[in-house]
Amino acid sequence: MKKLYLLICLLVAAFSAQATFVPSSAILYNIIQTSSNFTLGVLGTQPVVQTANSRTSQAFQFIPVAGKTDTYYLQNQDGQYLNKKTTVDWDYWDVIYETAINGTNSEWTIVGEASSFRLMCGANSLYLASDAITNGSPLYCDKAADNTRGTFTVIEAVVVREVFEIADRNLGIEVEKDVQPYPVTITCAGVYENIYAKATTGFSVNKTTFTPEEFLANGGKQKIEVSTTAAPGTKGYVFFAVGTGDQETIFDTLWVTSVAKQKRYYIRNTSSDGLVIGNHSTLDVPALTDNLGATTQKFILRLVHPTVNDSLYYLIQDVTYRMIMKAFSSPWDVEFSSSCDEAMWKLAPQANGTCYFTNFVTGKVLGTDDITVDSRLYDDKAFTPAPTAKPYSEWKLINTDSLSVFGVFKIAEKNQVIAVEKDFQSFPINITTSGVKETITAVATTGYSLDKSTFTTADVLLASGKLKIRISCTAPLGTAGHVYFSRSSSIIPFDTLTLTSVPVLPRYFIMNSSSSGFVIGNDSTKTVPALTENTLDITQKFIVRPLHAALNDSLYYLIQDGDYRLLSKDKANAWSTTFAVVTSNETTWKIIPTINGTVAFENYVTKKALGSDALTLNSWLWDDKTFTIAPTVAPFCEWMLVDMNGSALKKVQGSNLNIIVNDGNIQILGIQTNEQIRVYNLYGRLIQERTSDSNAVSIKLNPGFYLIQVGSKTMKVVL
Repeated sequence: MKKLYLLICLLVAAFSAQATFVPSSAILYNIIQTSSNFTLGVLGTQPVVQTANSRTSQAFQFIPVAGKTDTYYLQNQDGQYLNKKTTVDWDYWDVIYETAINGTNSEWTIVGEASSFRLMCGANSLYLASDAITNGSPLYCDKAADNTRGTFTVIEAVVVREVFEIADRNLGIEVEKDVQPYPVTITCAGVYENIYAKATTGFSVNKTTFTPEEFLANGGKQKIEVSTTAAPGTKGYVFFAVGTGDQETIFDTLWVTSVAKQKRYYIRNTSSDGLVIGNHSTLDVPALTDNLGATTQKFILRLVHPTVNDSLYYLIQDVTYRMIMKAFSSPWDVEFSSSCDEAMWKLAPQANGTCYFTNFVTGKVLGTDDITVDSRLYDDKAFTPAPTAKPYSEWKLINTDSLSVFGVFKIAEKNQVIAVEKDFQSFPINITTSGVKETITAVATTGYSLDKSTFTTADVLLASGKLKIRISCTAPLGTAGHVYFSRSSSIIPFDTLTLTSVPVLPRYFIMNSSSSGFVIGNDSTKTVPALTENTLDITQKFIVRPLHAALNDSLYYLIQDGDYRLLSKDKANAWSTTFAVVTSNETTWKIIPTINGTVAFENYVTKKALGSDALTLNSWLWDDKTFTIAPTVAPFCEWMLVDMNGSALKKVQGSNLNIIVNDGNIQILGIQTNEQIRVYNLYGRLIQERTSDSNAVSIKLNPGFYLIQVGSKTMKVVL
């Protein structure tokens, strides 16, 4: 009986000693000390518990030991094994990281569950634990099975691999002697110690120390600027290292060369009115721009292979030293980046002094689809000499030293007669100018006035070449006028703007008839047309101006109040709308009335209807829709013009209702169909009752005081 009892006890003991935690060899684990919540890591070659850092040294693979139960080799992702130290016979407590398995010194048996287990060393049958539970406490393998600092748990490791990349590293950078520094972008991740930069004699860097925190705060990016005072042709290096003094380890190198100041070129599109490659006004991509002499419009042409006559060049933007390149993400887009095959362009000169650029990767030509400001560049074009239609892919290189900035003075509204509303608000005029070395004077004829009449070269520089003046009018209706622009050196005008005095024009809310009172206005985050809740804001009011006042062709401009911008088809694609400052075919809309008093707007260019895909706040407007009367599903292309000239519009608080009172009529907008409407007089007597059959209801009443009840909402109205 005693023998049977002892056998049962032994079996129970053996069963209880088995691990219920069986790690997967396909998963990387962080091993966490439960008493400190620190992670098993490394300091030199010493195993320690430390703050979790996502490094490879803290990510372990449990590798099963053949023929043994619950026993594993523990290897981190640096290729190091957790071993008992064996350099001296008497040392039975130290552990170390080594690159090779060392028999039972490398074997660790799991005892316990995943939430709390111990690691028993195969060489001495004692347990792994620390003497303290502070960050950096060393681990030892001579502890008892009940040590409070010897229990561990695991979580799946998230490893951030070490990354350190230097833009243009394989190219080597050419630093212009005593001119300006060359900016180099560094991308770094998974490095958890300071990085030190050091340049060789004749070269210098603006920053010598980069901390992990700085990289983390800037999305893994840092910039270093390299300058030189060395003689042109001098070669040097910028070394990147970790550690200092005797512990310094150089792990990467940037090759640098001192060069004389390089020629800069404007790259002008020959089909345009002096437009050159620069930066798009809202996107960080190359585009056609008015030449303002900006550094972003000047380019260095650097040979890809200086010793080979292959006509391959990098097109390098001044100051930023970014290169024009084919985008990786698109078969046609062009962007700015660092050196790569996609940034190589074959320059093909023409007999007339022009040229074209063929991309090394695509074999296609650099060009644009339009010749207006902000026309983007694409690399999917074919070359045609002196093109008069798209694609516009012929260019002229103009040395910036041999040609001063072109004398540019462009009035956006120049080719139209500006209708200035008499005794009302001013009309804004947008001017782009550069290369004019004198003060510009603006003078308006009698009956008109300007908010600003002189522009100095300092004013132009401060405004980056973009000027705005506002014109006011007190002249009798129909009075023609002009604004004359001249330089300080001459009273003879070099440009003229034509004006006319007009009465205050009617304003309209353009309400989507399918919505609960949404009107066209500005998107809340971007300056694009969108559906907005009617707050009576000036951006929600529009002037509907006939294109040809003497013709009955139903063509109109939809002009936003305040800044007088025009609702326009976006030239960038076939569906978007935008606001423009200049009249064009894209800003022309045909108004098509419907039988229920609503309208459709058809764009003159696309012949498609203006509409939205949703009836929510900030829903953008598109010009690629097909009109359907009284739509209940997208697209929502039916609109109501709500006249604001002499009428009163009240927003009903806490609802989508709008009340318009005008000439004995009450119009209720934003109402739901089948909703009860009751009208009470001053004495509380019900005088009208009806059920709505649409989103807009009109009621004719005699002058007086009324209460209008729509559902649970009641409004006071005076006629």
